[in-house]
Amino acid sequence: EIDRIVTDETASDSYAGVIDETSDDSAFEEEEDRSAPRFLLMIISFFKLMDYHFARFGDMLLCKFFRKRSIIDIFMVGTSIVGFMMILAPEIIYVPDIYGANNQRANTMFKFTFAGFVILSLVIAYTIFRFMAHVTKQGNLSNWGLAVSILLLVLVIMIPGHYTLRALDQRVGDIKMSRYIGLDGTAYLPDYIPGDKTFSDTSMRYQGAMAPYDEAIKWLNENEHNSVNICEAYGPSYSERCIVSAYTGLPNIVGWEVHEWLWHFHGWTNPETGEYADDPVTGSWARYLIPRHTDVQAIYTNTNSIEVSRLLKQYDIKYVICGSMELDQFGYIYYPCLEELCDRVYTSSDGSLFIYKVK
Repeated sequence: EIDRIVTDETASDSYAGVIDETSDDSAFEEEEDRSAPRFLLMIISFFKLMDYHFARFGDMLLCKFFRKRSIIDIFMVGTSIVGFMMILAPEIIYVPDIYGANNQRANTMFKFTFAGFVILSLVIAYTIFRFMAHVTKQGNLSNWGLAVSILLLVLVIMIPGHYTLRALDQRVGDIKMSRYIGLDGTAYLPDYIPGDKTFSDTSMRYQGAMAPYDEAIKWLNENEHNSVNICEAYGPSYSERCIVSAYTGLPNIVGWEVHEWLWHFHGWTNPETGEYADDPVTGSWARYLIPRHTDVQAIYTNTNSIEVSRLLKQYDIKYVICGSMELDQFGYIYYPCLEELCDRVYTSSDGSLFIYKVK
């Protein structure tokens, strides 16, 4: 290999000499022209030698290992590498969040590690049964493979199982059949007692306060099959606010405040605290949240039907929800304006919630 490279180098020098003899360039330029090919040949020679030795090394180790593996085994090895890369990635790079200096990796960690653990769970499942089905050179099932697979299976069930029990206890308390409601995500609403994030008025926090909204959700799901826009009260994240939109899939004007803030964020990093600060002019509060909050409030409280009509057309609203959360949010609802511009198409069984359809 080296002899061939040297021969090529000599030939290149001879060729360069022929060019130099017919050239009118200076001696300095001639020397520079000769040195460039030599330098390139040295680099090429180095990489050729490295490639040769690496190929021999790979043939002894990696190639022999993978040659004995099935294509499925190789694929799962690659899948496990991807899974570990997904877990390690947020330790190297992340998209900063609005949640403060200590929690800026929150959503990046969630997105990457969740995907990583899903991928690795598939790898673990395959690995267990791969050990279980391991065959010796004599063509028999391996006893040690079966033992390892059973051990892995026990560990895989016990370790996450412990977390599952702890998490369920923290979230729902005692698990009893008498407390079973069903798979319907809205089944809890009729007997649910909302908290202070849902109602600032303590008199509205009672069992059954959300029952009218449960009825309204069912009515919309049964009677509206298109993706139309609705208007309902906005509010803080992780509350029952915007619940009609959530359980019908119908878009509303503005959703949970913190989530909307994050989705539309525009600002800069505070150099002292390392936290994100919202731009007072072009930030999500000034540009998106506050204007929409103002418009939603105007739809419910403005006495000028022309202005309300303009807002309903601007956001292409088909239904306006008027219930206890809207009353709690805005203090009152100016019904005469809505009665003029809309038709009342639904009233809850207790008469506390109305759905208006824009004419």
